[in-house]
Amino acid sequence: MKRITSLLLALIMSLSLLAAIPMTASAEEVLPNMDWTAGSDGIFRITNAADMLAFFIYATDYENYKEKTVCLTADIDMTGVEWFPLPDFMGTLDGNGFAIKNLTMSGTSNLAFIKNLTDATVQNIRFVGGKITGTTGDVATIAIAAKGTCYFKNIYTEMTLELGASNYRAGGMISYAAANGGKAVFENCVSNCTLSGQRASGFVAQVMVNSLVEMTDCAFIGNMENTGRWSSNFCGLTTGSVTLTRCISLGKNSLNNESGLLVFLDDQNGRWDKGARYSATNSYHEIDSVIKIVDCYGASSTIYPVGLENGSQKRLECFDFTLNFEGQDTYHLAPVRLTSTEDDKSVLLSFTNANPERMYLAKADVVNLTKDNFATLCPGFTNWTVVEGETVAYGPNMNIVKVLPTACIALIAGTQAPTTPVVDPNAPTEEETTVEDVTTEEPTDEDVTTEEPTDDDETTAKAETNAPETNAPTTDKAPEEPKKGGCGAVVGGSLVFILAIAGGAMLVTRKKED
Repeated sequence: MKRITSLLLALIMSLSLLAAIPMTASAEEVLPNMDWTAGSDGIFRITNAADMLAFFIYATDYENYKEKTVCLTADIDMTGVEWFPLPDFMGTLDGNGFAIKNLTMSGTSNLAFIKNLTDATVQNIRFVGGKITGTTGDVATIAIAAKGTCYFKNIYTEMTLELGASNYRAGGMISYAAANGGKAVFENCVSNCTLSGQRASGFVAQVMVNSLVEMTDCAFIGNMENTGRWSSNFCGLTTGSVTLTRCISLGKNSLNNESGLLVFLDDQNGRWDKGARYSATNSYHEIDSVIKIVDCYGASSTIYPVGLENGSQKRLECFDFTLNFEGQDTYHLAPVRLTSTEDDKSVLLSFTNANPERMYLAKADVVNLTKDNFATLCPGFTNWTVVEGETVAYGPNMNIVKVLPTACIALIAGTQAPTTPVVDPNAPTEEETTVEDVTTEEPTDEDVTTEEPTDDDETTAKAETNAPETNAPTTDKAPEEPKKGGCGAVVGGSLVFILAIAGGAMLVTRKKED
């Protein structure tokens, strides 16, 4: 009876001490893998959400991964993980065909997976199931800004992007290509994002002055119907240069008449000043923009392929604009000053008597594209595929067959083969890391004792129990040290303390009974 009473008292004391320790993380919270580092081949591998958090933490230590490769080795589920935009990334992010799932952010600052990409490459990756909501500040899936020359290859985004303020941007892939030298190149990319807010785009929300965006074999199949003016399914508010080659827009377009299906031209009176203010009384810097649309098509419920801002005395002298179909019939828009009305927009689309109807795969409720005539309507799209049995909604009760860049189909389905080794090729094998073989012979009768243990025997047994087993799995990484404020460190230390008290109580009780 005395023994039971002593044990109960020890447990009560231990639990009281545990309750007094501050807990900074719940048992379900993901903590960063502080042992995360590059493999022997120099590649950083992200296997789970803990590695993803380490990717954020160690960015400064590894010079923002400049000229380094970071790859995914599995789908990364970010459910319940509080993510803040990585400030800068200057290397290659290779998704290996895997996905970043359920990335969720909300707040008042610029929000995206990465804030600034500088001379970086993002490829072979999906962003699916997430939602980014901004009250003030830009929102985008991959990055806010593309600086220097950035490449986006074989990417699929299926995110919800919501923007509350009218003077910020929402981009299905990036918010903007940086002014004066920024270049963003997209190849084999698909945006299936749902966006809301003003200045929105399925790909690039704004093409800044003297920047360049190039897109080849890209598709928009998302939803822009709740976006405001200055929006476009590919390139929104544009004062820089844009080249679109073999791009198709099939998703729902903006219902605002100051928007464009492929690109929206922001002439800003043909001039731009350093203070980013557009006024006839200020000092301006002339800008020249080259807009090339080559073999591009779309389905639209309401808007024109190219959007133009409404207002008086709009100038198009700053745009060197050409439209080309299938290597022939090149049309050039001569410099013109006009008062922007619905009728004047036909000037922008006519291109000296060119027929703008040619670029429509569907217009209003008239659908020209079927699964059988794609090769006839778009003969240059040899690297595209009609997705059997699937359609895209381009308007209310308006659907069209889905066509996608062939290179993206395996990525979207999650069956693309990895392009970067998912395992360090020089990592030690299990056989190489084994310390020694351990025999597992059955004990003989002579090895078994039935004598009651003495106090000395009990002390020896405890020491042997705490000793490491020689047949335990080994690793080339040192054990993780306790971290300040970490849930694992607090709980681990507390449990050891509890066991020590309980064990001491057992010994004291036993000695008293003896």
